[in-house]
Amino acid sequence: MNTVKVEKDRLLKKLIVNRDSHRAEFLKAQKGFREEVIEQLDEALQDARNGKRINTCFKLPAPVDQTSDYDTAIEMLDWVVDDEIELTQQAFRQYILDDWHWKTDWTVSNSAYMAR
Repeated sequence: MNTVKVEKDRLLKKLIVNRDSHRAEFLKAQKGFREEVIEQLDEALQDARNGKRINTCFKLPAPVDQTSDYDTAIEMLDWVVDDEIELTQQAFRQYILDDWHWKTDWTVSNSAYMAR
């Protein structure tokens, strides 16, 4: 099966749920990222004040917000005049299963900050 027809309203609801979940996870990761940055900067400042060697290189990957991908899909659906939408396998994976091409990298980069 390469395509499937779905109800527009049902698809829209699912996209909104997935978007809201993504946004909440991003904001949590962003908060953890900021805490980690502050912690490392505080340590560097303390080292500078104590005359120790100062680490000025911070390699912390910042969380990436992909909310706009959801917003674009939601906006496109708002413009659809039909009650049913035909989705490809790829679109189904993204919109229904919330499995986007960036999802694995996004999850890995944010996971370090989610535990904070």
